[in-house]
Amino acid sequence: MYHWTGVYVVNNVAYFRYQETSRLVSFNMMADKLRNQDKRYGEDFIQANGVGPILSNTSVQYKYPLKFPDTILVGANILSSNITDRQKMLQTHAIWGMSAGRIVAEGEGTLIAYDYAVGKKAQYPDCIVNAFIDLSKDNSLYMLPELTRDFNLW
Repeated sequence: MYHWTGVYVVNNVAYFRYQETSRLVSFNMMADKLRNQDKRYGEDFIQANGVGPILSNTSVQYKYPLKFPDTILVGANILSSNITDRQKMLQTHAIWGMSAGRIVAEGEGTLIAYDYAVGKKAQYPDCIVNAFIDLSKDNSLYMLPELTRDFNLW
């Protein structure tokens, strides 16, 4: 067992966990929007039935060291400009360190439309695309002074 005194720098794997958490929270919020439009799509989305997103790749760009202990804000967003076609969307992430008072990491994840019932790539139906766009309009981190892009606060 190793013991160090002082401040611990957060392991790089943790940043991927933070992004994954924000992605799943955004999916749950998006499913709530879908349920309001079409209950079947909302339930299918959460249960991985029918068409829904599947993560095809992810990346993190480290901006500033995050030190433990700290409080962080993690955001996720899909801007309409990041929906290149009906088959994939780009979800962006930001991690804000409260002690640092700045963004400590930014990341991206490509979400491919996947038909879980058939087991192959698909196209997103309009209701899923619209729910993601509506979600990005409802939640943003404009209050963060150094933020240069639009992110959602969960």
